[in-house]
Amino acid sequence: MWSGSTIRHLQDEAARKAAVFGKRPYVPFDHDEIDRYGDEPIPFPNIGSYDPPGWEKAGDENGDIINLFVDSSGWGSPCESALTLDQLKQKLHELQDSDETYGYAITEVGQFQFYITAFKRTGEPEEEEVDEEAAESAWEYEKQLEHIRDGGLSMHLRSDITAAETPDEEEDWAHKVWRWLWENDQEALILVDDYSYMPNLTWRRVLPAIVDMDMLDPESDLILRDVDLDGYRLLMCDCREPHRQGRPQQAIYYRLVHPDGWIVFEGSDFGANETDSDDTVRSLISFLTLRKGDTDDEYFKDYTPEQLEWRDSSAEELSMWGVEPEQLEDDPFTMYEVDGEMTVFKPWGYEGAEKGRE
Repeated sequence: MWSGSTIRHLQDEAARKAAVFGKRPYVPFDHDEIDRYGDEPIPFPNIGSYDPPGWEKAGDENGDIINLFVDSSGWGSPCESALTLDQLKQKLHELQDSDETYGYAITEVGQFQFYITAFKRTGEPEEEEVDEEAAESAWEYEKQLEHIRDGGLSMHLRSDITAAETPDEEEDWAHKVWRWLWENDQEALILVDDYSYMPNLTWRRVLPAIVDMDMLDPESDLILRDVDLDGYRLLMCDCREPHRQGRPQQAIYYRLVHPDGWIVFEGSDFGANETDSDDTVRSLISFLTLRKGDTDDEYFKDYTPEQLEWRDSSAEELSMWGVEPEQLEDDPFTMYEVDGEMTVFKPWGYEGAEKGRE
């Protein structure tokens, strides 16, 4: 069994992380969500001894703090003092039906059990200024956490297809990705505590980080196409997930880089069935070079001023690459042989022989 000092130390460390990353008690949406706990990770954050701004510990009708003592070993039984998963869900259902709206957080973790504490909002602001020095200190501690040591982050990034060349490099690769996300203030990070604190990330989220850090090997099967369009570089990577739920298309991460080096567009809001074909490259180019009059003005509402300027000054010229060569009266395209097949899309850094059209 862990000593009291060990448990207190873990509480304090959890509190420091909670303060840096702005953790707050989690409010279940409805009964159906609670029923899924176990099949899905329980989303209550581990805040240890931290007192989150705008929240206070909730009391029962006797004034006692609502603490749920839960078994985490999986070996518990309904006869023991620690709640089993089914008993925990029953308690949460009961609290969900009460007149109060509760949020929940893990406040103490032992070797085989942990405490979930109920909180309620005080009505005070929840914002809290982040201490930069504390954030750096917390990051140094993050490197030692279970989700790095046990490869948890790599697991969430699907360790069978990570950019690491060997299993021994997987932990370092995961560390680099996590640090990039942290340093670049990725507000979309969702932290899921299933008792081991692991970020729930997808390829759609981390591919920009991997590309930025040049961590993809040129031979990686995640790279679909990497082509040179008159000095523009168009990179396409496989997100390894559907484009939209219920659709057969695969999501594709893309990045269009201007010859001057700035990123014109990047994202993963594009999908295709044949992810690496010339037709898909043309379709993506047409998608990125839409101009005023091609669609409604609402389409461009999220464009930056720089993107709008580029759309009006340069998109039309680049859009030529979205047209099939056979449809052009004056075919300006040179053919390139890549992996035994002919294409008009010159691979970035291509040093092979150019061929004319037959």
